[in-house]
Amino acid sequence: MDVDEEVHFLLAETGAEEADDPDVYLYDPNARNLDLRPSVRETWLLTAPAYVQCSEDCKGLCATCGTNLNESSCNCTPTTTDSRWNVLLKHQGDAH
Repeated sequence: MDVDEEVHFLLAETGAEEADDPDVYLYDPNARNLDLRPSVRETWLLTAPAYVQCSEDCKGLCATCGTNLNESSCNCTPTTTDSRWNVLLKHQGDAH
């Protein structure tokens, strides 16, 4: 996975107006070390995929019984969703 992100580190006393910028990290001018861990962690979490998919056409696993749906089908009844979400599902195709 390639990550092309830009992060800025500013002195805490000079960067007050940039403190709201998520790409700007303030540091203490008296600090002897610059801790990169928070910026690296945040960048990695935002760029890492939410879940791994084996291929684009993967059908996944049945959420009820765990059957690999690429190899066979199962007899589980589809789970029903809360009816309050139906309005969003109806307009799902409109977002494109």
